[in-house]
Amino acid sequence: MKRKIKFIINSITAGCLFFMLLNSCSKDENSPTMDTTAIIKITQSTAICKGCILNNGGSPISEKGFCWSTSHNPALTDGKIVVKSDSLNFTDTVTGLKPNVAYYVRSFAINSKGVAYGAEQSFTLWINIPGPNATDIDGNNYTSVRIGSQVWMVENLKTTKYRNGEPILNITNSTEWNRAGTGGFCYYDNNIANKNTYGCLYNWNAVADSCIIAPEGWHVATFSEWQTMIDFLGGIDSIANKIKETGNDHWLYQNQNSTNESGLTALPAGYRNYTGDFYFINRGMFFWTSTEEGNSAGSCFGHNGNDITVLSGQGKISGNSIRCIKDNDI
Repeated sequence: MKRKIKFIINSITAGCLFFMLLNSCSKDENSPTMDTTAIIKITQSTAICKGCILNNGGSPISEKGFCWSTSHNPALTDGKIVVKSDSLNFTDTVTGLKPNVAYYVRSFAINSKGVAYGAEQSFTLWINIPGPNATDIDGNNYTSVRIGSQVWMVENLKTTKYRNGEPILNITNSTEWNRAGTGGFCYYDNNIANKNTYGCLYNWNAVADSCIIAPEGWHVATFSEWQTMIDFLGGIDSIANKIKETGNDHWLYQNQNSTNESGLTALPAGYRNYTGDFYFINRGMFFWTSTEEGNSAGSCFGHNGNDITVLSGQGKISGNSIRCIKDNDI
């Protein structure tokens, strides 16, 4: 079952309403006062900007919108969007942007007294740029990549201990895997030779354990954080080839269209099902999120040769890979 994420933008804020009431009592005409409130939902070539007119200066606003540039303090002579809206809160999309370039945005409004600008906001459409390294409690080192406003590990997690040093149960027996009521991990086919390339497979209880499985400064990505990355890369229908490792060193099937333009370098580590059997190495990838879906299930993103899908209600005793994300967005 695919899950859709809806983005809702409030039409007016209490702060703007307050200033609108003040405007009705203003007698002296001045330039407007503005704020550039947020940059939201960034993709590889667009960014949605939000602005607010705090005070119209005592005269009607003739034009408002956003201006942007690759230099500080963008002005009307730079890139400009005029927003056709009567609302004090306004939103529009800057298009035609390029990845790995820093952009600066300011809202603007014009009345009979002149032009006013809001505070400057900046953002960069990061893609496939190296991020900081990470080290888990076992001493395994991981590289990372910047994608949008996030930093993702490039390798699957392979720790055998929680962050506090407590061991995670290594479950090899199929019956024990099926009955496990605590956090557990395994290697595909119980073969440690698969660890360095594909990492470990974990049940969901290992993901959710309060001892924390991710290295310091990192965490198992939530459903929402996966969705943010998917949206940035163009949506769930086109993401698979953008995050998969290219070539056939590991992907043996249906990989001719992979570009790995994101740099995530996703590998076909396969998974372990609830009976303890192993499936889909070299042709499928399955990643836990830290988002729970009921007492017996968690959410997971999976790919077995087609597009990425949301595996809603994935059983907690399934064994999937983990990708970690840095605690703070960039």
